[in-house]
Parts: sequence; structure tokens; C-alpha cells
Amino acid sequence: MSGDTTTAFRTAAVATALGFGIGVVCGAQWHSRWSTNESLALDKVFRAAAIASSTSRAVATTSAPANAHQPSAPPPDQPPSPERRRRRSDTVAVPIGVVHSCFSRRNGTPRQGGELVPGARCVFTLANGLPRDLIKGLHEYSHLWIIYEFHANTDKGVTRNGNCVKGKVRVPRLDGDAIGALATRTPHRPTPIGLSLGKIISVDVANGAVTLGGCDVVDGTPVLDLKPYVPFCDAVVGAVAPGWVNDGRPGLSLEETKEAQTEGGASLAVTEIVSSETADALVATAYLTSVKRRRDERLSKGVSTGTSSSGTGGKGKGKHNETESWDGLTPDEVKKLKREFKKKRQAGLCFPDALYETPYEFLVFVKQVLKLDMRTHRERNAPSDEKKFDTYRVVLCDVEVEYCVTETERETIVTLRGAVAVSPLPAPGVTSGPERPRNTKGEPHSRTVL
Repeated sequence: MSGDTTTAFRTAAVATALGFGIGVVCGAQWHSRWSTNESLALDKVFRAAAIASSTSRAVATTSAPANAHQPSAPPPDQPPSPERRRRRSDTVAVPIGVVHSCFSRRNGTPRQGGELVPGARCVFTLANGLPRDLIKGLHEYSHLWIIYEFHANTDKGVTRNGNCVKGKVRVPRLDGDAIGALATRTPHRPTPIGLSLGKIISVDVANGAVTLGGCDVVDGTPVLDLKPYVPFCDAVVGAVAPGWVNDGRPGLSLEETKEAQTEGGASLAVTEIVSSETADALVATAYLTSVKRRRDERLSKGVSTGTSSSGTGGKGKGKHNETESWDGLTPDEVKKLKREFKKKRQAGLCFPDALYETPYEFLVFVKQVLKLDMRTHRERNAPSDEKKFDTYRVVLCDVEVEYCVTETERETIVTLRGAVAVSPLPAPGVTSGPERPRNTKGEPHSRTVL
């Protein structure tokens, strides 16, 4: 019995081993055949796809017009073609307000803000629908950053390069040499956003208005944001800039840099400002005409002044209230001041019509602007007989100021010749065609007479 059992176990073990071996051999052969068939199938698919792709390209080429342009990838050592270059951004963001500025045109606007033209004035007004409390508390700061859009750029429309981003720009302080646009403060940027530092003169919460000094913004500029200037983090100790920014003198301190830009800026500043016999009077008269016209146009449209009555006002008062300075005066003195204020308001010399309360303040500002040489590199450096113009014009507060420049080896003198009030632009700050102020060569100076 035991012998039969042993024989049965041995027979079963041999059968099991034989079956496992046969299974392994058959499986290997089947896997080899399946892999070969799969490779052949995939190869057929790839060949069919390649044939279909080449066929479609041939059909597209045959059906396309003969003059159709087929862009191709440029070689690695060449810049991308205009078709593949990134276009400038024409849409930035929804503005939170707009600026009424003393700079009626791009021409004449300083290239930097801050203390370069301290007499510059602008009023920022919040857009309708925004809470006026947004500006509450700004009166506790002395300065703020204004972030805005370059709405008056000359390349806002179609340009010769198809609105593509330009890599380099020519810088006035480099005498026309080119440098990367993002290494400068040029307005012609991939996204036309500007940054300017302004001194807070007044905050009018009731009207949602902030009056600023020293900003280099054009009239009608859309404002994207206001940010307070915080000295402990915004004023960087030991910050450096290239030598050409500081008139060729690298390593200047903050005070030395300001002095170089406002007083001794040899490349862009003039030596002296002088006036012809009647020039100052013509400038004052033109300014009075301009603000009175602005007031009349505002009243004709039914736009009131709100609660404001002065262009300067007090910080954080919520409105420009003249009566706050009348405490302690006698009734007769108050009556006299009221008559004087009424005359100023009727003349347009109050908020929101005037940025300067007197013609003298405006005249001081005009001479600060003319202190900076606004001519092009070519015009500044051309010989006297090859200059394109002998008379120049700049529009400030809708007053076209006329001046001429006399140059010697050691000094540049600007002579103020006169002024005339001009009509505001249909779109504030945006010039086109005949709206641009005319610089002249050899013409009679007839426009100096009002």
C-alpha cells in the first residue's frame, strides 16, 4: 500500500513539472509574437500619421494664395520677426480717478517728479462711485506715490513696427545714445505705467480730491493707484545709479544728486531765465484769461464746485473752507475778505478752476519749467545756423508760452517773450495734428499779442 502511494506522488510531481515547463515555453513564444505584431502595428500608425501630415501641408500650400506669408521659427542667433514679437499692452487697468494737471501737453512736462519742478501742481479726483473715505488719512503724510497710465503716448496707435515692444530708447541725458527701456524712466514701455512722487498740498475728502505738487503728469492722466511715501523704507540709504543719471558723476549722495538735477544739471539745465519788456504781463494776462474761460465752460455745463471754495485748502479738513481763517476778525474785516474772495471766485482763481491762486504763482512755475532745456538732442547740439527753430513754445495751464534760447560756449540763456491763452484739448493731454504748439523758424512773433 505504501509503495503504491509513493509511486503516485512521484508520478504527480513529474506531471506538474512537465506542465510548468511546457507553459513557460509556450508563453515565451506567444509574448514574442505579440510584441512583434504590436511593433508592426505601431509602426504602421506612425507611418500613416506622417503621410497624413505631409498631405495636409501639401494641400494647405496648394490652396494658400501665392503671396501668403508663412512665418517660420527664426534661427537661434536672430531676434524674432515682427509677427512673433510681443505687442505693447494698450489695456492696463480700470483707473480710480483722473488728474487735472498744469502740464497741458507732453511737451514741457519734466522727465522726473519730486523737486525737479517744485511749482508744478495737479489735482487728483476720485472717480464717481468710489467712496470718498479712500483718501481719508492721507493728510498725515507729506508725500505720496502716484501710479498712472501714459495715456498721451505717441505710440498708442499703430506704429511702424506693428506696435511691437521696443528694446532700446534714446535717453536725453546720454546725448541721444540708446539704452534698454527698462533701465530708464521712458514712457514708452511694454506696459505703459508711470510712477511719480508728489508733495501733498491738500486733501479734500468731501470732494474726493488731493492737490499735489511736483508731479510730472500730463493733464487728463488716468490714475491707477495712490500709495503713501514712507521714508523708512522708500528712502534707501546707499542707493546708487549710473553716472549719466547724475550728469556723469556717479556715487553722489541724495542731496548732491538733487542739487545736480535742479541747479547744476549741465546737460539739461539753462543758466539764466530773462524776460522781455512785456513778457511777464502777457503771461499773467493769458493765465487770467485761461482760468476765467475754464470757469465759464464749467458753469455752462452746470457743474458746481461742491463744498469747495479754494484751490489749496487745509490738510484733512474735508473741504476748502475759507471761513476757518476768519476767527478773531472784526465784522468789517470779514466782510472785506468775503468781497475779495468773491472776486477771486468770479475770476476763476479758486478751486476747481485754477491750480494757482495768483498770476504771480503761475509765472514762477513757468520759469521753473523753462529752467530745464526741453529741446531734443539734435536741436541742443546743432550749430546755430543749422537749428530747426529760433522760437519755441510750450503749453502750461492752457497758456501757450513763447521763448527763445541764446547759447554761448559757457552759458545758455532763455528769454521769455510772451504768452497767449489757447483752447483746451478735446481729450486732455492728447495732442494730434494742428493742436500741437508750433515752434517756428524765421516767423514773426504775432502770437505773443493777446
